Amino acid sequence: MNIYLLTRSADLSRSIGVMVGDPALGYQFHSLTSVADLSAAPDETGVVLLDADMPGSECMALLERMEGDMPDCAVVVVVAPAMADRTLPGFEGARHLVAPFHKQDLLTTIAAEGLSGRNGQKTLRIGRLSLNLALNKAYVDEELVPLTGKEYEVLHLLAARRNVTLSKEMFLDKLYGGLDEPEVKIIDVFICKIRGKLKKLTGGDGLIDTVWGRGYVLRDPEARQIQHRAAG
Repeated sequence: MNIYLLTRSADLSRSIGVMVGDPALGYQFHSLTSVADLSAAPDETGVVLLDADMPGSECMALLERMEGDMPDCAVVVVVAPAMADRTLPGFEGARHLVAPFHKQDLLTTIAAEGLSGRNGQKTLRIGRLSLNLALNKAYVDEELVPLTGKEYEVLHLLAARRNVTLSKEMFLDKLYGGLDEPEVKIIDVFICKIRGKLKKLTGGDGLIDTVWGRGYVLRDPEARQIQHRAAG
């Protein structure tokens, strides 16, 4: 899989190059200083690591490429601690990594984001809800759902495993990988916030169902109707 780093920082390029450079990982690393350089890349699929310090014009150029001829690439925004609360226009739903970060954090993020590119799908659709896997964004009837990075991850897990009940422990494992895991109740908080944002766009439907004692599930409309009729 190709890893494209878009940065003008030699230090960041060198650091990430070392982290992903082990041949056993199977990654091809490309450090680029401009979106225009992507045209020379051998295979425009994989994961793009976007330095948040890049000029706004480059960020918008990347967004246009993602929406055009690079639909199978995912974007991870790399930010400095002082910029951790900033969001780049067009990349609000992208996963963020705050530098400096550990090698394992980077590799875990790349593996998770690369899965979206390898599955060959640009969009997951469940009824009125759609998830753009390249941009890490969710929409209801083409209107953007203003999710945080973690909220999008939760919704993505549910959408990728539609009609399957996921336990809170499964969410924690996927979101944090056993590293500095918060209390399990954080999943309830994420679900509550996601439902609230979905309700504003659907007219009151939070879409995510609770399976008492087991976890949460996002069902296809047909499966949901059957379940609700069975529940009386």
